[in-house]
Amino acid sequence: MVNTMSDVQDKSRLESRRSRRRETPSRGDQREQAILDASQQLLAEKRFRDLTASAVASAAGISRPALYFYFGSMEELLVALVKRGLAEVIDELQSIEIPPEATPHEVLRVGLTHTAGIWRSHGDLLKAAAEYEHTIPAVGAEGQELIGRGVDLYLALMTWAADLAGRPAPSDEAARRHAELCMRMVGDSFQHLHERDHDEADERQLVDDLLVVISRALRLDQ
Repeated sequence: MVNTMSDVQDKSRLESRRSRRRETPSRGDQREQAILDASQQLLAEKRFRDLTASAVASAAGISRPALYFYFGSMEELLVALVKRGLAEVIDELQSIEIPPEATPHEVLRVGLTHTAGIWRSHGDLLKAAAEYEHTIPAVGAEGQELIGRGVDLYLALMTWAADLAGRPAPSDEAARRHAELCMRMVGDSFQHLHERDHDEADERQLVDDLLVVISRALRLDQ
C-alpha cells in the first residue's frame, strides 16, 4: 500500500506528539523531584539519620503514605537523593576552567577553589553520602563513581602543574596513586571543615594549606 503525502504528514505529527509526551516529565516524576527537593532542603538543617518520613512528607506537601508510594523506604529515598546530587557534582567537576597562562601553583589553586565551591553547594549531600557509603551498597557505588571522577581531575591537575614546573613525570601507576591520596586528603579536609561552623576565611585558609601540601609533594618549588 502506497502512503500518500497526507499519510506521511499525519504520521510525522503523531510521532512528534509522542516525542513531546516522552520529554515532558510525568506527574509522578514531578512529585518524586519535589520529594527529593524537600529532602535536600531538610539536609541543610539536620543529618539524614535525623530526618523522619513525616517531616519529609510535610515539607513536600504530601501525606506520609504518598511518600512511601514513591519511595519504599527512607533508605531508598537517600539512594535517589545521592544519585541525583552526585550526578550534579560530577557535572560541576567537569566544568572546571583553567587559564592557559596559569602557573603550576595557579593550576592547583583553581582546582582546590573549584572543589571548595562544590563543597559549598553540595556539602550536606556529600556528608550524607560519606556517612552511609559503607552501610548502603548503592550509596557506596555512587560515592565510588564520584571518587573516581575526582581522582581523574586531580591526576590531570597534578600532571599539568608538574609539567609546567619541569618536574619529572612518575609512572602512570604512581601518578594515579598520588592523585588518589591527594583526592582523599582534599575530600576529608573539606568534610571536616563542613562538620563545624566556618566562614569564607576558613575556606580560603584551607585552600592555602592544601596548596602548600600538594606543592611540596610535587616538589614544585625545587
